[in-house]
Amino acid sequence: RNHQAATAWQRRAVDQVRTIGSRDGPRRRRQAETLLAGNMADAEGPQSAELLAQAAASYYRSGQVERALAAYDRAAARAREMQQPEQAFEAGFAAATIEKERRRFRDALARYRELAAQPNEPKAAEAHLLAIYCAAQVAQAQQPPQLDEYEQLLSEHLARWPQGPTASQARVWLARLATHDGKPQAAVETLQPIGPGDAQLAA
Repeated sequence: RNHQAATAWQRRAVDQVRTIGSRDGPRRRRQAETLLAGNMADAEGPQSAELLAQAAASYYRSGQVERALAAYDRAAARAREMQQPEQAFEAGFAAATIEKERRRFRDALARYRELAAQPNEPKAAEAHLLAIYCAAQVAQAQQPPQLDEYEQLLSEHLARWPQGPTASQARVWLARLATHDGKPQAAVETLQPIGPGDAQLAA
């Protein structure tokens, strides 16, 4: 119950997992993470965000998805407490991606949008683009498809990151939506800024 000593040992254990991974490869690293998670993730007292994130990854690999989500959420909360925004974002991003991969698109959408609301986060635009993808899946699951939220998110993306690396993908999706709505001129205008060398030029 010596929290200061416990924190130091947690940090050393996490460093040791990294050392094992760099020295012995990813398989051994996963084994070390599993061992660490099993011994420390449910221990009493404060836990580091990195330890919780490693435990979450171990839970996910072993098929314990709900425990993984809970651990990632705890990791994000702990990172925010410790003024570690990058670690908080990464934990939240991992949790959102788990929800997306298991096709819980509404939950993933909410998580990605929350992450994208962080103005100083370098990957905020990427999170927002994934929120748009999830919104498309939610819309397509309805009959007839309800595309208002999808369109609103696309417009929001271009307003916030008009020159960002994700903007051209958003433009292509918005142009397809305009074409679907019978607005070819609006589609052309949306696509106009995509120039030579852009990954979306062929699309």
